[in-house]
Amino acid sequence: SLIPGTRAIGPAPVRPGGPEILLGSNGLKALRRAGEFADGAVTWSFGADPEEARRMLAVVNDSWQEHGRAGKPRFVYGCYYSAGPRAREDLTAYFREYYPNVLPGQVEQLLAAVRTVTPEAIRDTVRRMEDVGCDEFIRRHGFFRSERRRLDRHVADEHAPGAREPVGILRHQFGRTRAARKRGSEQQQRQQWFSIGD
Repeated sequence: SLIPGTRAIGPAPVRPGGPEILLGSNGLKALRRAGEFADGAVTWSFGADPEEARRMLAVVNDSWQEHGRAGKPRFVYGCYYSAGPRAREDLTAYFREYYPNVLPGQVEQLLAAVRTVTPEAIRDTVRRMEDVGCDEFIRRHGFFRSERRRLDRHVADEHAPGAREPVGILRHQFGRTRAARKRGSEQQQRQQWFSIGD
């Protein structure tokens, strides 16, 4: 209880000591705070560049050591993807409607950076992110909600056989047992570090 005589806030956290806190940023200056304030970091890239991810992870690891933290920080990385016979066209339509008001003047540059629009590129990116040392790699759809039903089967068959996550968000958890992945999935439902919303 925060105030004597009142009930404690609940329910109790799943993880002893409270929920996992991941610092979300694409900036190296902000990522340097991960070791002081968080349990790791979650970051994002339009191009899903492994070398960029490696640099970000190095900053987080340095911060972790600088602050004398035990173990290792959790590192989650994400990017856009698009799938299906109109993958590039769907991604282009989505970016040209959504991003002009968010990042004016940068739409075409951002579109050119996204390469995860073929099965081969997506699989290659997942492998590269595992090699970098990511604990988890998240791919967010780059197409409209109306397209998701059409692509459900295609994405499941071509990009993530057996995946249980919705087609809009595909998660790859590296180096963990099936039981650990299940616990992580249950815990993620209680985390507040990543918003899927459409």
